[in-house]
Amino acid sequence: MNSNFNCGCKESCSCNCCTPLKFKARDVCQIPQGNPCIPGPPAPQEIKCFVDTHELSNKRMILSPSATEPIFEDTTCNHNKTLLVLSSIQANIAESQPISFTIRLRGSEIPLIVVVSADNTRLVQVEDFKSLVASNLSEDNNAELEITIQKTFCICCDTDCADAEKYSSFSRLQQKGESFIATHTFDEIVRVPPIDAGGATEIVFEDFTKNHNKTLLVLKNSDFRGVSITIQTSTCNTPITADIPRGGLRIFQVENFKSLSLTNPINFASAVLTITGEKTFCINCNSEDNIQKCESCCKE
Repeated sequence: MNSNFNCGCKESCSCNCCTPLKFKARDVCQIPQGNPCIPGPPAPQEIKCFVDTHELSNKRMILSPSATEPIFEDTTCNHNKTLLVLSSIQANIAESQPISFTIRLRGSEIPLIVVVSADNTRLVQVEDFKSLVASNLSEDNNAELEITIQKTFCICCDTDCADAEKYSSFSRLQQKGESFIATHTFDEIVRVPPIDAGGATEIVFEDFTKNHNKTLLVLKNSDFRGVSITIQTSTCNTPITADIPRGGLRIFQVENFKSLSLTNPINFASAVLTITGEKTFCINCNSEDNIQKCESCCKE
């Protein structure tokens, strides 16, 4: 009989020459003397997919006359369905103004343009949402917008340890076994103190975990001046950077979030940023590495 069995994360061997041996979290192939192993086809990857939803409610921003500002950017790659509630309001200004919203979708070169008249609301549900930009159609007056978004997305967790390198610098750690997802939420105010010459930069949110994640970041600048932010992910060497003006709002959804840094551009006061968001991540409960950690913890 010459059928194949999986004897490792990256290869298979034939039954007529190999005996599987369990070694930690992976199988290895024992080759009898004088009988070389005949390579079989690669073992199939085991990928489990789930869905989850990120929500943000009643986020407001003031636009200067004729200003155009990016509001939400999605840099993840999985399929999504997104409900956007777009409003022109007058909570903090004298009179509401018409606002134009530009919605871009992944796979389409033609954006959706939604014009919301003064003191009005439009609802839009789209597939494979990518970005949202708002423009104040008034040349003379400030406009105030309010958005509510529900974004339901796929998230797929690789349980084959060979794929850990794609998502983490901790690629030596095995990740096999049952995968689950969970979501952490946060709503915090962070500050970066000034330095003598200005331009101080500090990491205000850092992720030291090793599993795949999708993270929604809602960044609100309530300070009296603009600030700069930098987002690093574990799968891309090029950071995401943005300048957030006074009273500005920027929203990002990223894949494999690693860190968020805030830059204080002046030397006489702290920079202040409100960070709200959700972080959905894979968690592997049955990996050999996690089991060993649990066993050692129980013995202490």
